[in-house]
Amino acid sequence: MYSKAVLISSANVIIDRPPAGLAFLAGICEHNGLEYEIFDLNVYIKDMAGEEVWKQIEVVSAFMEFTSDNPALIDLCNQLANTAADKIVSYNPDLIAITSLSHMQIAWTTRILQAIRERSSVTIIAGGPGISYEQTTGKTAGKILAEKNLLDYYVLGEGDYVVDNFLKGHIEPGVNHKDDHNEVWVPQIDNLDNVILPTYRKINFNNYGIYVDGFKLPQTINITGSRGCVRRCTFCDVGHLWKKFRFRSADNIVSEILKHFDETGCIEYFFNDSLINGSLKQFREVMERLSEVKEHRKELRSIRYSGQFILRPKEQHPESIFELMKSSGCNHIQVGIESGSERVREHMGKKFSNDDIAYHFEMCDKYGIKNFILMFTAYPTETPEDHQETLDFYIKNQKYQINDTIIGTNLISPVVILKNTPLYHMSNELGIEIHDTEYANMSNWTSSSNPELTVKQRYKRYVELAVLTTKLRYPKVTDELVFLEINTEEIKKEIKRQSKSNIILLREEK
Repeated sequence: MYSKAVLISSANVIIDRPPAGLAFLAGICEHNGLEYEIFDLNVYIKDMAGEEVWKQIEVVSAFMEFTSDNPALIDLCNQLANTAADKIVSYNPDLIAITSLSHMQIAWTTRILQAIRERSSVTIIAGGPGISYEQTTGKTAGKILAEKNLLDYYVLGEGDYVVDNFLKGHIEPGVNHKDDHNEVWVPQIDNLDNVILPTYRKINFNNYGIYVDGFKLPQTINITGSRGCVRRCTFCDVGHLWKKFRFRSADNIVSEILKHFDETGCIEYFFNDSLINGSLKQFREVMERLSEVKEHRKELRSIRYSGQFILRPKEQHPESIFELMKSSGCNHIQVGIESGSERVREHMGKKFSNDDIAYHFEMCDKYGIKNFILMFTAYPTETPEDHQETLDFYIKNQKYQINDTIIGTNLISPVVILKNTPLYHMSNELGIEIHDTEYANMSNWTSSSNPELTVKQRYKRYVELAVLTTKLRYPKVTDELVFLEINTEEIKKEIKRQSKSNIILLREEK
């Protein structure tokens, strides 16, 4: 049906490893014998604008549209979109498939599609979590783009089977046409062992990687071991997107790792699951299988892996788990601790205690497993005492930062409330009112049940954490610090706006 495709990954993510969406699309194209070209918009912008300017662009396009007081920067974004579209159209494709990782990429997805439409009537299909993101209007990003005639088709949900059949000329439920009035989601796939494996053969790994202390981290490939999550944390929308937790067999996962190793020589693998240890049984089997193949093939012994990890009560994670993680090649894990306060974590749905955290770090220290800790500040129920417990957490555990058991922490922003999360649905219970809802992340909110947690107070706590963790020398992702720097003026403006509103209200009351 189609003779040539251009596969596009949208912009506005850290360029640490090749996008899984591109490899997924490439695998389906190769399965159907379709010629294709790879175009990573993120890499293109970075190459054309340079590292420092790219970081600024990443921040100004963080919402559903470009927002900046710097007209020159917006002009540059438009120029880059136009030159990128020129290059994409020059491949003469009859199909363009674009993948969007999150709602944070929609501004760039919109702009590049506008530029392509101005130059070509090529058929365009889009998918990925960003396309499925439901905005406050009740429409998905895909629906909005289709209504603007920027897409011909968009996929809501798992595209493994429906995109394969789309290339064969069959339109199945979940592949929505721009003229469809009702949106349909793809039924979830029960057996993940049967999906087409991705391929990285045509992806240039030299375009990816981040630097830590002057050294470039090894090239990394994404692996999907499971979909969905066994938890329903209040701030997360994974439960809305994936109703059921499913996982692949250990043999299937290890076979894919060996395929990528033989095709690319890559030794670093990142499990992009919500939780690498969502199923303890499967996690054990994967680690045992990896340990076995390393025993039989010496060249595989350098293979390492990492992923997001759930911290459980210590009786569920005996020492043998950590020992097996070490022998199978677990390099580091991203752990969602979220808060130093047990009270706050309990409301979030986090089912572990401070004693469990202490045990986890003790075991990771013993077996050389590094941790990148994910934390929040200004959760809607957070009190000053809870905030102090988070500050104390960083102080207490600095010893693990010193010995590299903790290799970093995140500081993006105070808590945002995503639509279709349990927290969003608790708005009435918690007295949450969301303002400026045209933005996808809905960061401007107030809570009548915790009125002292104003925007000003939330950012005050955020800055306190940023200052403390910097003084304690916790490593951070540079782009997150750039976000804080660039948005400082916007924070000041919002605080001034709220102050003026309060003055007006007082005058009206008088």
